Amino acid sequence: MVKAAVSLCGIELDNPVIPASGTFGYGYTFAELYDINCLGTFSFKGTTREQRLGNAQPRIAEAPGGMLNAVGLQNPGVDAVIAEELPRLKQVFHKPVMANVSGFSIEEYVEVCRKLDACEQVGWLEVNISCPNVHGGGLAFGTDPKAAASVTRAVKAAVKKPVIVKLSPNVTSIADIARACEDAGADAVSLINTVLGTAYEMGFTKNDVVVDGLVATVGAQKDAAINCLKTINYCYNNGLATICGLSNISFGLPERMFVNTAFLTMAISRGLTMAIANPSQTMLMNAAFASDMLLFKEESDVRYIENVKPLELASPGAGASGGKAGSDLEGKSQIYIDVLKGNKRSILDDVHAVLDSGADPQSIIDNDLIGAINEVGRLFEKKKYFLPQLISSAETMEMAIGVISPLVLKDKDSSDMPTIVVATVEGDIHDIGKNLVVLMLRNYGFNVIDLGKDVPCDVIIQAAKDNNASIIGLSALMTTTMVKMKDVVEAVKENGLDSKVVIGGAVITESYAEEIGADGYSEDAANCVVVVKNLLGIE
Repeated sequence: MVKAAVSLCGIELDNPVIPASGTFGYGYTFAELYDINCLGTFSFKGTTREQRLGNAQPRIAEAPGGMLNAVGLQNPGVDAVIAEELPRLKQVFHKPVMANVSGFSIEEYVEVCRKLDACEQVGWLEVNISCPNVHGGGLAFGTDPKAAASVTRAVKAAVKKPVIVKLSPNVTSIADIARACEDAGADAVSLINTVLGTAYEMGFTKNDVVVDGLVATVGAQKDAAINCLKTINYCYNNGLATICGLSNISFGLPERMFVNTAFLTMAISRGLTMAIANPSQTMLMNAAFASDMLLFKEESDVRYIENVKPLELASPGAGASGGKAGSDLEGKSQIYIDVLKGNKRSILDDVHAVLDSGADPQSIIDNDLIGAINEVGRLFEKKKYFLPQLISSAETMEMAIGVISPLVLKDKDSSDMPTIVVATVEGDIHDIGKNLVVLMLRNYGFNVIDLGKDVPCDVIIQAAKDNNASIIGLSALMTTTMVKMKDVVEAVKENGLDSKVVIGGAVITESYAEEIGADGYSEDAANCVVVVKNLLGIE
């Protein structure tokens, strides 16, 4: 049997397993689950001179791997701990316990430590010096070697039991502070520097590690934000996830929300993975979503819009009065809903499921895809949908079309049909609507040459010449690019081509088509087929 006994500052422990302060409370709640005497010892909840109620709720959030908290040193005060908590603990734990002490002045540290030093159950005094020094401008004791040494020296002079100084990691040089505490008489210091190596030895990977970048108040420690941001960026560059609590950064300052929000955006830009924040603070949450969008995180543009400008869509079965504010989904298929909401992660599975059930591919296009994308266009025109949502829905539809179109087109023969050259005009990179037009025209047997998006005028004209195109179809989504359509219309005339020009797109109107001399205007993909047939005299 392996001997696990160790000595900590002259006190023997059965083993070195010591739960940290805060998370273990005063121990007796865990005694209801197992015999806590199997532990070496534990450090009980941080204790102050006076009772502290802690931070306002909510301050605890569950996470897949545990919980996040910002409790705020809640405790009943040292006198209540001695009178109530320690006697209760004595009934279930029969070993020396570590007393964690917090304070906001040297006098408070000394007073609390002196009282706990007199308790038989207390074996060690763990002095947490990450608290702000209220008499020293709010600068945390643990961020300055001289301040740390002053606390250590004063406590050591007042007690007989071993003093362990718990250091703050949010410093430029923890080694200098640790040496200052040692020189001032500390029996030990509490710090970490081998987490990653130990984690790797135990079989963990970087994906299993989350670094908490502890934050001090910038009101007292001027470089607190910079130091934390450096830590976050270091971790990001080394492939480590990070988390930090935001509120400390603005402690002691007015209008704290502005500071918290600015810090959050800066931290996100440095690679922050998660933040402990109040989700009810609108400015903060909006800044988080906006930052993700600006940093090009996946689907972050849609998430931003849904957060700042939510559109309520009535669910299937909700009925016409189901509290809808945008679009009625009553009786709509899952494919329709996928396109409407831009559900790119589920669209392929849903399409395959419908096809496997025996559904007609053409009916999926006619009843689901076209209907949904037309509704998206309607919402966009009414400014209930915005450009990222329009694009997301269109991309979702395009994924569905990629599966369905081969099934629809496999029996089509376009060899004897007129040729149509289709393109999105120069400067415009939006081609989803154009792609749908191409699909519809091919479905009706036309020989369609798709030139793609951002196509210069001369390329369009040359393709029309080379292929003897009967129709040139032009698409544009932006007002800044629609003017390129006029260039093509004029070039058709200058080159003496017989090709008819049909235009369309979100910003295009029939009056604009008449203004530039186009031969036809189409409001959507289905209507384009009608327009083309009329221009070519095809029944």
